[in-house]
Amino acid sequence: MTTATGAPPDYFDKNGQNWGFPTYNWEEMSKDNYAWWRARLSQMANYFTAYRIDHILGFFRIWELPEHAMTGLVGKFRPSIPLSQEELEKEGIWDFDRLSKPYILQEFLQEKFGPLWTIIASYFMNEIQKNRYEMRRSFDSSSCQDIVVLFLCFRYGFVTPSAVLVL
Repeated sequence: MTTATGAPPDYFDKNGQNWGFPTYNWEEMSKDNYAWWRARLSQMANYFTAYRIDHILGFFRIWELPEHAMTGLVGKFRPSIPLSQEELEKEGIWDFDRLSKPYILQEFLQEKFGPLWTIIASYFMNEIQKNRYEMRRSFDSSSCQDIVVLFLCFRYGFVTPSAVLVL
């Protein structure tokens, strides 16, 4: 591999960043219908019912630089031309909200919280479509969600006080 992934110069770092991991070779991965990704997500499904993919934009455009570069100054976006909505739709990526917002279905809540799901949904969530929920604005941050989950786990006996301290 001859390239690395990073970030362009910006407000946070005037030199950009080299994160030190290789850029995905999407052309090569397409030859086996993305078997590596399929296997990875299948394995993760053994442990998780939902995935959070940080920096999802990297699947469509990434800041690429020579692997030996110390900073992100010599990088470039790959591909360099942004993809249009029509191009994404042509590739079958048509539901932008599904890819960019939490996807909380009633069946997930029932599976995770059992008979308490209605209490949790009514207090922390809004139903945005039939059987689909989003976090209420006052609880819509990852740090707040972590606190809410810990509270609920402790309150309803899923974890002990000592386990909460470890978490």
